[in-house]
Amino acid sequence: MRTHLQGITLLALLLAAVWGAVQLASPALSSALGEDGAVVAESSDDRIDLTADSEPEAPLTDPEKLRLQFNLLRGGFFEDINAVDGYIGPGTRKAMAEAAQAWGLDAPSDRELFDHTELLYADQLFLG
Repeated sequence: MRTHLQGITLLALLLAAVWGAVQLASPALSSALGEDGAVVAESSDDRIDLTADSEPEAPLTDPEKLRLQFNLLRGGFFEDINAVDGYIGPGTRKAMAEAAQAWGLDAPSDRELFDHTELLYADQLFLG
């Protein structure tokens, strides 16, 4: 008998929780559904121009990754030559963020940062 009362109590609590969830969701549902129950779509002012002539930036090639790391080493953002491994991992990302901040660049892409380092160190010979 006791387990039946516990089951009925749990069922009542579950129904109350479902009822509360429906009551909380009803304003959102009523604004999303029209009078006949159909979904109402709203347009957004945030539009992306897909007709732009610019193409997405190409990712860095493996030799460019090495050159970027080497340039970061030149700038003092790596402490060890062994960090120049051609892999853009957490250490390289940290060095890239520090370099961007030091050079006053606001959230540059990998390509933008690479191009910036190439300009900074263009007068120095790179063998490799």
